[in-house]
Amino acid sequence: MGPLGANAITRRTSLPIATGKRVFTKWGFGEVLEKQAATTLQPDLCHAGGITAVRPVAGMAAAYYADVAPHNPQGPISLAAGAQITCSIPNFLC
Repeated sequence: MGPLGANAITRRTSLPIATGKRVFTKWGFGEVLEKQAATTLQPDLCHAGGITAVRPVAGMAAAYYADVAPHNPQGPISLAAGAQITCSIPNFLC
């Protein structure tokens, strides 16, 4: 991430930082949360393992007061899966 580090960037700006469309596991999202590198996680359900795999990520994000905004470039089935998970998590952003 360079000399500043990921959490230094989030602390130096008032803009929300989102990431995650290329993070595929709960361990990867856990690292983002632990480093406080983003305020919004954007898991791609098709690449991150579907609803069953993304649900725990949303729970971890809630514990860190982070929002979830699923990434959806795939199509109607991905959109339907995204709609299902967003209705079941309290920290859904958009």
